[in-house]
Amino acid sequence: MNIQTNCKCSELQIVEAAQKLSHILFVIKESKIEIEKTQLITAYEAIEKIESLFLEAQDLFEGIPSDVQQAIFSQHSANANVGYCLRWGLQAIKEILEDWEMVALEVSHKREER
Repeated sequence: MNIQTNCKCSELQIVEAAQKLSHILFVIKESKIEIEKTQLITAYEAIEKIESLFLEAQDLFEGIPSDVQQAIFSQHSANANVGYCLRWGLQAIKEILEDWEMVALEVSHKREER
């Protein structure tokens, strides 16, 4: 490769500079990958915490006397009552955790597109 330059550098200095630049770019790329891994791990842990809170909320709701639960159900739409939200919210969280690898891949692909 023939690079024209105005500086008075030897070929060896240019090669060494190119190697250093290549190494710097590699380190930056690796750092970016590590940051993305850390972000995904943090997100996974947050989803696990949400699952735990859903389970806790479900236990609390189930501890309410059945006649009170029925009164609560009668005050809300069948598709938006507390029991419905807990059941399907918990189901959604479980599916997200089961498919976490696919979630992580989608995030990585979208980030690469930027």
